[in-house]
Amino acid sequence: MKDWFLYTLREQKGVAFLVLLLFLSLVARFWPLPEIDRHIELVYADADSISEMPPSSKFSNQRREMQPHTWTLHNFDINYAKAKELRQMGFSNDFISQWFSVKQEVGFVTSWEEFEKLGLLSYSDVKKVKPYFDFTRYAKRDTQFTPREQKVIPMVLLNSADTGDLKQLPGIGTAYSKRIVSYRDKLGGFYHIDQLLEVYGVDSQLLAKIVPYLKIDAVYHKLDMNTASKEDLRLHPYINYKQANAIVAYRAQHGSFNRLEELLQVYVLDQEWLTKVQPYLFVN
Repeated sequence: MKDWFLYTLREQKGVAFLVLLLFLSLVARFWPLPEIDRHIELVYADADSISEMPPSSKFSNQRREMQPHTWTLHNFDINYAKAKELRQMGFSNDFISQWFSVKQEVGFVTSWEEFEKLGLLSYSDVKKVKPYFDFTRYAKRDTQFTPREQKVIPMVLLNSADTGDLKQLPGIGTAYSKRIVSYRDKLGGFYHIDQLLEVYGVDSQLLAKIVPYLKIDAVYHKLDMNTASKEDLRLHPYINYKQANAIVAYRAQHGSFNRLEELLQVYVLDQEWLTKVQPYLFVN
């Protein structure tokens, strides 16, 4: 203020006049002031779209487009429809984005009920598009399915069956059938089903599969303990080299056997061995 009074009266009037001109120029530029339009135009979608929302689901919290749009619908499979096709039919970009995102998680939907549970459409849109969803290919797949006929497996006589008969059993192929026949011939026949566990590769699981279809028939090849040679005895799976030699040596020294129990006199033989091999031995 002190500096202000240093100006002359004429200079003071000049500055005041300039300030007044500046004020008037600003008023002239912005006059008249624009009226504020407080009218807000609201565009609502169909009443159904607002009041009726789809049932709750894991995807129901995703936002829906509210602006109305036109539909150009035709029959289509939602699983194979491309984004361009869906857009041309009238589906919104939000729906297309949500559907392809959901599809990666849930995979194919094969019925309208499965699709509706996803909650991607409002009820008003559901009414419009439901008749055009085509799930017929999946329905045909279900109705045309015919169960395979179960293979009928006949009973197999274990001691007289050939490899072809054995291959009818579950889990028994060419290799197993050959091993069973080979071992059976060396043994002289099976007198108990559990002896199949002695065949190379046959375990308890495989045996459990084939037991219901097996029957033991009494066909045995027996060894005469008074005439069998060392070579004959050694070929039997239950008689080893040492036992065969001892049997023949005892027989040569003491004469023929009258009863099978006399084999227990041979020092390398015991009751457990005799019980196991007895079905394949006899004395004449």
